[in-house]
Amino acid sequence: MKRIHALAASAIIGLSAVFGVAATTKSAGIGEPKPAASKVSDAEIAARQRKLDKAQKALQKARAQKPPALPAAPTRAVSASAQVSPPTRIVRTASAPRSFDDSHEDDRDDDHDEDEFEDEGDDD
Repeated sequence: MKRIHALAASAIIGLSAVFGVAATTKSAGIGEPKPAASKVSDAEIAARQRKLDKAQKALQKARAQKPPALPAAPTRAVSASAQVSPPTRIVRTASAPRSFDDSHEDDRDDDHDEDEFEDEGDDD
């Protein structure tokens, strides 16, 4: 790396560090004078506190009350046909060749019966 390139890179890094510190201090409010007093009056704070106390008492009263009883659940008669699920039907198919290499076509196991792959659970 040439000296001029190293100088330019270090200057850019130094400037970014300076701007980063400046942005951080501005965001955090470091170095700024504190406000003299709150802009909310004491009367306004007292009014808000009364509202909060009233709401808190209402919540405590509601929590102390027992909730109403739930209505009885409706009873449904389930028919016998709805309870029995249809039998599961298993369909078996011939498997694909085990190798994708065409040079081994003669090695496939073709001497099995097709009856092995029929549906054995078919009682219809």
